Amino acid sequence: MKYIVKEVSNNDELKEFCQFQNKLYANNETYVPTLDYDQMSALSKSPCLEYCARKLFLAYSESQRVVGRCCAIINLRYNILNNVRRMSFGWTDFIDDYEVFRAMMDKAVEWGRDEGVTEIHGPVGYNSLYQQGMVIEGFNNVPRFNNLYNAAYYPNFVEKYGFRKESDLIQYKLHGQLGVSEEMERRGEDFMRKSGLRTVKMPKFRKQKGAVARFFEQYNASLSDIRDFTPLTDSEISQEGAKLLARSNNNLSCLIVDQKNEVAAFAICLGDMSEALRKANGSRWPWGWRYLKKSQKEFQDVDLMMTGFNPKYKGTDIVAACQSALSAMFKAQSVRYCITNPLFEGSEALKAWDGYTNKEPYIRRRRYIMSI
Repeated sequence: MKYIVKEVSNNDELKEFCQFQNKLYANNETYVPTLDYDQMSALSKSPCLEYCARKLFLAYSESQRVVGRCCAIINLRYNILNNVRRMSFGWTDFIDDYEVFRAMMDKAVEWGRDEGVTEIHGPVGYNSLYQQGMVIEGFNNVPRFNNLYNAAYYPNFVEKYGFRKESDLIQYKLHGQLGVSEEMERRGEDFMRKSGLRTVKMPKFRKQKGAVARFFEQYNASLSDIRDFTPLTDSEISQEGAKLLARSNNNLSCLIVDQKNEVAAFAICLGDMSEALRKANGSRWPWGWRYLKKSQKEFQDVDLMMTGFNPKYKGTDIVAACQSALSAMFKAQSVRYCITNPLFEGSEALKAWDGYTNKEPYIRRRRYIMSI
């Protein structure tokens, strides 16, 4: 069958683009629907578009049925900071037919070449706050909020096109009631006492003047040695970063500060929203917002959205202190499991979980790359 790929050119097509994944996986028991509003906002209003060029493509069958979508991105800021000529693909989904993926990727690559790009990688979004990494192991495990889902045929098509492994990301499943070891708990307590650090509740911290900006200043610093990380801009912090902090569950988020209220470490969690998002079926209205709000009061599992540590505490027991605090909250809230955010294989962020013995692999993701 011949497929036609067109660039999205109006609001109706943008809606089709945002809703395609939910339609593709409508009968899939593992998939968790994404919110149309969040996708529409990211693709049309994100502050990342101040420095990212992007093209949205839809693939159509001969009967004019949408069979695939792809977002091609050129992050100009990232390219300047890293002295590369790279583009990425994200928001990419397609039916089980290689020709659909090939046709969309041909369009993306053609645009990239016209713009002087020499390589393409993905799946990634605009920055570290967005979804990245294609599932290659753990297909039967439910992806969490803000994590990509894909069918098992995706990696095969990507590799057939010529992509190779760039890097893998790992997610762990932490056992909420087993906690950390007694040794780690002791080390954490000793470190907190000797360093003069303390834990604070997120609502109290956010009330302070400039709190959000200070938080993301340390977020940028803590991830500075992560592969391909690009620091968030002021616009991204004030819009997307502030929204993420506002969504955090106050009873599940660990924030450690020093005597000057500067952030030393953080671990931001949410109650598992999988079932709520299924009930919402991609929409906040009429009842979706209620399901989502209820999910933060009634939950068994939690999602760890982001973690980080002030670089000046590198080599100390700040990790033990943060994980001990998390463990205590999990026990207090009767958390069954916590699923971590995707972390680069071999990174310091992933190694930080070595001391948390009550964990198991959950999902392995892969970013791919190829020259064009």
